Amino acid sequence: MTVLFSRNGRTMGKSAIVAGVLGASLFFGVSSAQADVFIEAVIRGAQPAPGADVVALCPDLTERPQVYTSRGEDSLASRLARAGKRVFLVDPWSATATASSGFDGAVTEVLPALLSELSMRASGGEIYWIGHGICGLLPMAAAARGNEDAAAIHWIALGTRFDWTRPSGPLRSWLQAWAEDEDPVPAATQRVLFTGLREAVGPRASSVPPALRTDTNRSAAEELENFHRNKLLRAPAKVVLEDLIRWFSAGTISASTGWIDYSVGLEKMTGDALLVAGMTDPWAPPESALPAPAAAGSARLEVKVVGRSEGAKEDYGHLGMLLSENASADIDRVVLHWLNSHRSRR
Repeated sequence: MTVLFSRNGRTMGKSAIVAGVLGASLFFGVSSAQADVFIEAVIRGAQPAPGADVVALCPDLTERPQVYTSRGEDSLASRLARAGKRVFLVDPWSATATASSGFDGAVTEVLPALLSELSMRASGGEIYWIGHGICGLLPMAAAARGNEDAAAIHWIALGTRFDWTRPSGPLRSWLQAWAEDEDPVPAATQRVLFTGLREAVGPRASSVPPALRTDTNRSAAEELENFHRNKLLRAPAKVVLEDLIRWFSAGTISASTGWIDYSVGLEKMTGDALLVAGMTDPWAPPESALPAPAAAGSARLEVKVVGRSEGAKEDYGHLGMLLSENASADIDRVVLHWLNSHRSRR
């Protein structure tokens, strides 16, 4: 289903001086911040042409940035790079500013530093922000605080919730377990992150990519949860978890200080956006994304729901969007089509 709406660390100087390079990873200082910020180039094949679009890939709170490269050459990051984009993995959740100030720190200190660095690397190309989960909220939240650079950015939100009312029971319990310093049991994580996967039946392949398959006796959800737990999972920042629980309690996304309602940022967005919702995603069910375009200002927002009734190969859940073998055909195709269509309209 497609819905279209279009309505009229350390202080290191103001240029965010490079602090160090490790392989393709770059850590640069944040002006006036207490943290270093992570950005890593993804290069596949020839170097992008001058003026190529820049795409920043931002993970959700409990995933490492490498979630975007886990499917190898079929991963979203690899496909974007082979398509000629300048692709970067970014990670606002590992920054000290986020660990100390929560979502507010990511919005006010980390995102501006990342956008500044991405702008320097763009060489005239457009910048696109692709955020999974709450990373998809960052441009909107920054716009609510008056950040014009963030408001003008074009962005794609994958599995991002915009309506913070009525969380499901499994999601509420999963968040509470993390808040109480108890790693959720695998079955609980499967109910929140790994819904909608398809099992192998006859000639029909499983949702598990062959490179990630280790035990054919496990279900698809068990296989991907096991891979996630061993390779990608990280404990979410406690202060950001507190933000999420507070948002669900209040029914709205707001700053912890300053009484700013981050949802008003939608009215200030001037960059276009694609919101992709998984049919069975407990984190961000389709109904939590559909109201967003109606609240937009001058931006053109498109909502795409991906599930079997819409022609997809599975009823996508939260992490199936990035890890499922079927995501290459269903999710990546939608993302690349939107990016290329947007370029052609400029």
